[in-house]
Amino acid sequence: MTIGSNGVRPLAVGLFWLVLLAAFVAPVSAWAHDPPLLSFEVEVEDDEIDFFAMIQVSIFEEWFGVSEETVASLPKEEQGPLGAQLVKFFAEKGPVRADGVVLQPVFKRVRYKEKMQENDGLSYARVHFEYPTKRVPDRVSFQWSYYQDLFAIAEVQVPMQVERNKEYETYKFSEREPEAIWHAPRAPAIRAEPPPPPPIPIIPIPVLSVAFMAIGMLAVPWLWRLGSPRVFVVALGVLAGSTVAASTVAHYEVEADWMLPALPNDDQALYDFRSLHENVYRAFDYSTESEIYDALARSVTAELLDSVYAEVYESLILREEGGAVAKVQSVRILEANVEGRDERAVRYQVRCRWRVQGLVEHWGHPHLRTNLYYAVYTVQRLDEGWRIADVEILSQERLDTTQGNSAAPASNGASAVDGADPSKESNEESNDAKERP
Repeated sequence: MTIGSNGVRPLAVGLFWLVLLAAFVAPVSAWAHDPPLLSFEVEVEDDEIDFFAMIQVSIFEEWFGVSEETVASLPKEEQGPLGAQLVKFFAEKGPVRADGVVLQPVFKRVRYKEKMQENDGLSYARVHFEYPTKRVPDRVSFQWSYYQDLFAIAEVQVPMQVERNKEYETYKFSEREPEAIWHAPRAPAIRAEPPPPPPIPIIPIPVLSVAFMAIGMLAVPWLWRLGSPRVFVVALGVLAGSTVAASTVAHYEVEADWMLPALPNDDQALYDFRSLHENVYRAFDYSTESEIYDALARSVTAELLDSVYAEVYESLILREEGGAVAKVQSVRILEANVEGRDERAVRYQVRCRWRVQGLVEHWGHPHLRTNLYYAVYTVQRLDEGWRIADVEILSQERLDTTQGNSAAPASNGASAVDGADPSKESNEESNDAKERP
């Protein structure tokens, strides 16, 4: 079969545009997932701000005239002159102000990390400064004004991640937005502690008294037949006195659980629910599937195990990062109300809105995942205790905190149910994780 000239031209034009599109999309796609040449990680402590600058080694050499080989081999005790140069540079190009007061950086050290696969083979110099503070500041201003040699297809953006008590916020500096403002998380409203579970009523049964009463009931007819009122009265008095005297000893205690209310009050119901809800996410701190399932079984019914495992696991997968699974950093219930109480089935419902933050962290390449959820939970009392028996997800929303366009926070800094503490110095010796004076 032959193709006429009328068919060749559209085919050729189509192939031309397809090749051109592939040539354009491929480099853009590759660039979009490249780790940044420069990024900042900040940890706000009670009396200081730890500041880590992740600088790709070729940029480090351009800016400070120090080769990769020197960075890799320079011991901490010989980093003084380089530290003085870095302090001057960062004080000028990236001033930090806490509550309006300019803070002076204190150089701690430079670490070298050679090529890593997750960073597309790039090597980094990790510069550590401390900014001493007298207390946790209410407001911290970070600025960055130097973008030389930071090549990008579009506008150059320098990412920064700020952490306080395992709450993370992400920002991006650019020439148009050179400043980022971090605000201390609001303290949660003071709420009265929910009452503890009511104790099971105990009924003490005086065994000897009951025995004397039984004897008396059997002896009364016999004593009456004796026909002597005096003997009858004396015998009854002895039995009554013995019954009263024995009431203070030899008790047998019976748990009267049937006297408990079927459902707890709202405060206690929310307390139980929060514990179950938190444990669902804490279960994923374990490393093996069997351990996760065992932990989940303490919070959800057997019928719900598979679906809860699949839903939570799926929410933590960062498919754009090759399927890496994020580590749960914080779970915060934003709103929870008890409704749908069923005394006969011994269950109640909670309408809940909550936020989950998870983190996958590489050298110079952190990824923060934040999801918002709205759902109705059913909590039911079983023989082994309270369990989540059903979940109806009403809505879910992902907050894209890794692709912001300016130095604006991607999530608010509210208090959270804390998760595992991420390592301050990933893939490094634990005893050198953080330098202290």
